[in-house]
Amino acid sequence: MSAPAISKAALERKFIECGERDRMKELLLQRLRESGWVEEVENMCRIYIKNKVGNGTFLLSFFS
Repeated sequence: MSAPAISKAALERKFIECGERDRMKELLLQRLRESGWVEEVENMCRIYIKNKVGNGTFLLSFFS
C-alpha cells in the first residue's frame, strides 16, 4: 500500500511549525557568509548605488 498523499501546503506548514525552515535559512546564510558571497553582493550593491547616485539616475531607476 502507498503512503497517504500529503499536500504541498500541509508539508510547508509542518516544515515551518517544527522550526526546520528557520534552521535551514540560518544554515544557508551561515554558508553564504563563510564563502564570502554576502560580502561580495553587498559590495556590488554599493558600487551600483555609487555609480547611479553619481550620475543622478539612481532614483529614476526605481520609477522606470
